[in-house]
Amino acid sequence: RLLFAMLLLTSNAVAGTVEALDGSRLNPDGLPMDWKLKVKSGAPHLLKENDGNLQGFCLNSVDSSFSLQRDLSLDINKYPIVTWRWRANVLPPKGDLRKSSTDDQAAQFVVAFGGKYAIDYIWDTNAPIDTVGEFSVPFVVNAKILVVANKNNKLEEWVEVTRNIKED
Repeated sequence: RLLFAMLLLTSNAVAGTVEALDGSRLNPDGLPMDWKLKVKSGAPHLLKENDGNLQGFCLNSVDSSFSLQRDLSLDINKYPIVTWRWRANVLPPKGDLRKSSTDDQAAQFVVAFGGKYAIDYIWDTNAPIDTVGEFSVPFVVNAKILVVANKNNKLEEWVEVTRNIKED
């Protein structure tokens, strides 16, 4: 079970921010405004949840693959910092980005640029934080994969991640 609370893109601590995920504004399907559910396989389970002062969405994936996506056009020179909070309750026991046979993560947060390049931030089980991987489909997409959380992070507790997408 994975909970996402907030996605916030910022230019700096004082000036402009863009809140990309607002759990208080939902479309008729119960999804955050301007977001879409994309299903690759299985049955997605997506629930709005309140956890103390945080409003978030629980994405429960059991034998399924799906994502919550939003198109957002921003200048990364003006908004290079991305911050989100997530919480994992369970990690795949053998999950490890470094081996294709065990490449299974508790969570992923992907930032895509023009559909051809992406940065995939992951909550892995066994790969050390700051492990870097790559994924590519020729002529389709090239992705850099960064481990930003792992088994050393506490489960069932919110973890805030802030990254500079321009530098990553």
